[in-house]
Amino acid sequence: MKYPLIFLFSSLLISCGNSSTDKNVNQQGSVYSSSDTIVCANDISRHLLTCLPVQWSGWEENSEEKKTFLAHIGNGIFDLHFKADYELEDTLLGENYNGKNGHKYYPEIILHFYINSEEVKESVKFTEENPGQISDLKFAKYFGETNEFLIYECSTEQQMFLPKDKKMIKLRECLLDKLTTYNSK
Repeated sequence: MKYPLIFLFSSLLISCGNSSTDKNVNQQGSVYSSSDTIVCANDISRHLLTCLPVQWSGWEENSEEKKTFLAHIGNGIFDLHFKADYELEDTLLGENYNGKNGHKYYPEIILHFYINSEEVKESVKFTEENPGQISDLKFAKYFGETNEFLIYECSTEQQMFLPKDKKMIKLRECLLDKLTTYNSK
């Protein structure tokens, strides 16, 4: 009788210990809200994730099969995701479809990190100069760089939906500012 009770209490303690971390994990990888402790493999990710506004989540994606493939560049070293935990209704799409609203979206920014090399710069330059030859919509848009990384953002960089999310605009400004301070280290 003593051993089943020990097993019961230990499994209860384990399940209680895991319940606090379950909210931070989804199918995309580890997700961190602005109030959580941020644990990432790369120092620059920890630095940039300090920009997270309230009701946003962020995570670093290192899994090869989950990273976004950008046209003519491929997968980066890692991706850094920022996604709102709320939906906005796309009023622009509603205007274009006979006034039918209903399409909702989650504001999102995805940054892709590559080794800072001339080869990557040339690949991006090719996609910019030859968009008609490339069928993939996920073009790399320059976001910034450090001594170690070139940072690009794919098609989510331009927020074509309405209303524009003020938190997303402030987040992008903060990320660019943090990137500048990271470069000056």
